[in-house]
Amino acid sequence: MAFTIICIHPIVGCKYLKILKEGEYYFFNDWYREENGQIIRNKDNTFKRDFFGNGITIQAVVGKNGSGKSSLLELIYRILNNFSYVATESAYRATAERLYYIREIKAELYYELDGQLGCVKVEDDTVTLIYGDNEPIELYFPGSKNYEVTDGWLNARPLDGYEQDAISGMEKRTIRENIEKTLNHFFYSLVVNYSIQSLNPCDYEDEKAYGEDTGDWADNSWLTSLYRKNDGYMVPIGFEPYRGNNQIDLVNQKELAEDRVAALLIDAEKHGHKLLPGYSYSSIDFTYDHKFSLRFDHPAEDDDISTDAIQKIAEDLNGERSELFFEFYGIDKGYKKNDCHFFKRAFMYLIDKTFSVSRNYPDYEDYSELSDTFFDLEHELLPQEKGMVISLIKRVKEEPSHIGVKVHQTLHFLERLIHVDEVEQSEMDDNGFSYEEYIQHFFPDMIIEGPKAIMEYYPPPIFRNYIYLKNDMDQECIEFPLLSSGERQYLFTLSAYLYHLRNIISVPENAGRVKYHNVCLFLDEIELCFHPEYQRLFVANLLRSLKDNKVTESVNVNVVLTTHSPFVLSDIPQSNILYLENGEDAREQMKVKTFASNINELLAESFFLNGGFVGEFASQVVNDLANFLLNKQYERRWDMDSVDQLIETVGDDVVKIQLRKLFVRKYGKENQAYKTWVQKEFEKLGLNQENR
Repeated sequence: MAFTIICIHPIVGCKYLKILKEGEYYFFNDWYREENGQIIRNKDNTFKRDFFGNGITIQAVVGKNGSGKSSLLELIYRILNNFSYVATESAYRATAERLYYIREIKAELYYELDGQLGCVKVEDDTVTLIYGDNEPIELYFPGSKNYEVTDGWLNARPLDGYEQDAISGMEKRTIRENIEKTLNHFFYSLVVNYSIQSLNPCDYEDEKAYGEDTGDWADNSWLTSLYRKNDGYMVPIGFEPYRGNNQIDLVNQKELAEDRVAALLIDAEKHGHKLLPGYSYSSIDFTYDHKFSLRFDHPAEDDDISTDAIQKIAEDLNGERSELFFEFYGIDKGYKKNDCHFFKRAFMYLIDKTFSVSRNYPDYEDYSELSDTFFDLEHELLPQEKGMVISLIKRVKEEPSHIGVKVHQTLHFLERLIHVDEVEQSEMDDNGFSYEEYIQHFFPDMIIEGPKAIMEYYPPPIFRNYIYLKNDMDQECIEFPLLSSGERQYLFTLSAYLYHLRNIISVPENAGRVKYHNVCLFLDEIELCFHPEYQRLFVANLLRSLKDNKVTESVNVNVVLTTHSPFVLSDIPQSNILYLENGEDAREQMKVKTFASNINELLAESFFLNGGFVGEFASQVVNDLANFLLNKQYERRWDMDSVDQLIETVGDDVVKIQLRKLFVRKYGKENQAYKTWVQKEFEKLGLNQENR
């Protein structure tokens, strides 16, 4: 069933509204209306709900700069932040940054999910989740006076009377069940915004955001924590791109985009699709990365663990630590008899990645401190510690979600590398190889379908990839980094939301973590760097990408986009557009129907262009010329030659004719400028001047 964001309602007393109005209901579509403070469903219209296809809804927010678009979305993000804080407060989130609660927010966010009306209401220190006919769930900020006295939900610890060991296990299970129950009727929000002026944590540092109580506040901002929430999609909001230190790491973005785009390109080529308009897949080539370094990030302050420990384990292939990896990852022990540098580097990566998973993801909380013991090479592993390592390896090996992808890449590589002779390995090392050559040599009998499978059998991270596209016009091959900024921005945006959507889908049911079936995709300022043709194609390509990747077979997607592009707006029906002017809902003022509408009408009506369709400077110059020709007050210097040249410069024929009429009134017809113009007009019409 359709999933959609319905409206947001700032309650009187809400802080951080900027230009938004207290008490206003901002509706993203016309499926519902407000009546005496209640949200009422309008007459059901299946046509509207299925307009974009099964499981997908697209909405737009439109208005001038400063009309309140960003303020509206930021208020939604604050609501989601506070809800995330109280809903996952007691959960173990590994190395993820802890969240901070924003006080003085008073607002409601309404949504429809599985045919039921839902609402998250934040009133200062209280967050209430209302869904359908279910009993409302009230959650509290720990600094609230209600926090200790409540007998409900996450604040309660009904574990008195049990032994301490039992309490730990029961509490974890209770917390997990409570979190899943709370978020089961909610959705994941993915925010994609590449504007350099948007969503920078430093802009939110003055907002009151607290940790455990009012004496514990954020050093940076609440937004910083959301950027650093690497928790396997537990907290129901994420941002793309990451803005560490208040800036986008362009090198990191390039590397991420190349990994994400690769699988999408290969899959699109197999099915005859184009990922990027005007380009076809050419090849993806690989070279062994001799400078590849492990990114071992050990949290212990007193124990300086480095890649040296991993290297020593990888060199001692008969040691007890490496033996655990051989046996329980099922690695061919023939590697112990030869000196293959591909194997050693991949083996080191496998060790590093396994313990990286144990430290970074909530599902692996029980193993989070295991690396302290494992990498203390002076310490002989105890039977219980060995058992924990074995359990960790088995879990990571069978990990079905995105968390295990690079481990699986490495294992598949090692499964087949043993059968590749030294000559072929040497050629791979010296000359590199293409993706097709890799599949042909390593997995010749396999049918690899879909982006998920492509990534599972992709060369492991010890190899560096180079992506080449072919220009449809001249068939010239071009490497990914050499695409134009607009082309790369298009691929960055596309690959980012598809990557996260696939990851959310990959989380299995009943696996001890939240499984989201509904995703709200916020695409803010989507036309950045886009040529009008890319803007015109954007919605169609968005829908096609979701279909080609079978996204809506697994999750419902609601897209909320902000735009200044009439090309984008002409793909969205009027019923799904929120117009903002001076912080108010201006929907009633809009007379033009947007879908398949004339671009000029959209510019005039939907984007509040009160000054017309001509650039302001051009308008000023033409008006000044008209004033001169009408003997009114003017500012520029004019004479017959400059007047004639300016009129010839004007592109609009109607304006040009009117200016020529004024020219004749002022200078008459017996001048060379007028005669030359008349001659040109006759020539354009194919007439002789004598026939006039």
